[in-house]
Amino acid sequence: MGRLGNQFGGRSRRALAVLATGAILHGDNEALKQKLLPRMVEGKLMVALAWQEGLASTDLSASLKATKGKDGYTLSGTKRFVTPAAGADGFVVSASDGGKTALFYLPANTTGVEVKLERRVDGTFCGLVSFKDAKAEAVAASTAVGAAALQRAIDEATIVAAAELSGVMA
Repeated sequence: MGRLGNQFGGRSRRALAVLATGAILHGDNEALKQKLLPRMVEGKLMVALAWQEGLASTDLSASLKATKGKDGYTLSGTKRFVTPAAGADGFVVSASDGGKTALFYLPANTTGVEVKLERRVDGTFCGLVSFKDAKAEAVAASTAVGAAALQRAIDEATIVAAAELSGVMA
């Protein structure tokens, strides 16, 4: 099972296995897929999807800003409910690029990335991740496919959660 072992509960494994993986898989950066996905599947790289911003919202539109400079993109803003934030090696982050959604990859140790843990009502933890002029390593999904890649990853995770809950009920 790689380095994931038993340190993460079902919700975190699902977040790793479906959300972040799906966001990268459905993106349009083939080089990033080749670089990250094999390590993610082997459990050697933990990448979390950071997409939610509001406390009571599942709106997919991002207000976190991506600013393009001569040497790439920098991100500024905050994401909530990131699972797992603690211990993640990197983040796929949804951000607004000219009013359209794109997905960016940043290693967790990127300058300007700060993770704080928040307790959920069920006693588990999720992350509040702040980005302060943090330089993205790569665009995982351009504005041409970013919103669709994010929606598809979330839809797939919803199906997995429904199947899991159906099994629990049975």
